[in-house]
Amino acid sequence: MTPAKHKRAEDTLSSGVRSRFLYDAHGLVIDSDIHLPELNAHPAGSPPDSVALRIQSMSEQDVPVPTASQWRARAAYRGWLRTANLPTGTLMKFADSSTFLISLDGQQIDACCGEQALAGQFRHNLLHQAIPYALIAAGKSVLHGGAIDMGEGVAIFLGASGAGKSTIVQAFAAQQRPILGDDIVRVEATSGVAMAFPSYPGIRVWSDRATGDTLLPKLRIGASDGLCFAEKVQPIRAIYHLQSGRTAAPTFARVPALTAAKLFFSSTYLAHVVGRDAATDNFKTLLDIALAVPVFTVKYRRSLSSLPKVTDAITAHFQKVRMMESICAPHTQVAP
Repeated sequence: MTPAKHKRAEDTLSSGVRSRFLYDAHGLVIDSDIHLPELNAHPAGSPPDSVALRIQSMSEQDVPVPTASQWRARAAYRGWLRTANLPTGTLMKFADSSTFLISLDGQQIDACCGEQALAGQFRHNLLHQAIPYALIAAGKSVLHGGAIDMGEGVAIFLGASGAGKSTIVQAFAAQQRPILGDDIVRVEATSGVAMAFPSYPGIRVWSDRATGDTLLPKLRIGASDGLCFAEKVQPIRAIYHLQSGRTAAPTFARVPALTAAKLFFSSTYLAHVVGRDAATDNFKTLLDIALAVPVFTVKYRRSLSSLPKVTDAITAHFQKVRMMESICAPHTQVAP
């Protein structure tokens, strides 16, 4: 029997006639028949110019059953996520029994909450896995990282799982700096200018006070907790790749553009689950961003006591990057 605190995702989906919800996320309007409280509601009385993504719930009976040859697997995701290439799109099946079918053009997600799915985990899989893949399938680019409005543009933080991306974002948010996201950042490059789009007002951090409706002990911090959210697209001024270091004071090193591009590719979502054309467009955008934005590795000692020094050092470094950028010729950026 499912414990009361582990509210099942199927309980969040109403039966019979379903309501429709409009949300603003990633610079797009999303139409969903699944309530997603993490997202910002589209303003009432303001009809959207267009809906970029539709999310439709489906029953387990309607979930396609792939053949053995249609399943694709990667060692790093076995036991957690399996994907299959179908004529109608990409099927994503998670270990918690959440299942999503992403259309070939990335404009629709059919979502099924399995019998064992927990409410928070089901929505997390939808928000942090299915939607990013849909964005890439639709020709957009997404980085797996956090983003902060530093006052003169955006700083993006990348890194391996556990590198401290959410912790750094939370530390800046505690200084009342608006966030654009702590896990997903939609990015775009036009005429040599790189831009970041806000995702939704929330941060997930490790905590022993987690609600228990996800498979990981993470606590979600949102607008009701005083979190500031940047609601407009903004230029990206610097990108930081977080790494573990031994010194109390963070160290910074400029990353060459081609190396940065490879880093971006490893920090994007599983582009292999979408078509070749969409993956190519995604990688081209990431390469353009690597050429337009300075990228730095940041090595720092990971401890709560060192966080103030880390955020102060990153702030000072960011300001120096902006100063050097302002005295250089247009579209030319020099590492501090």
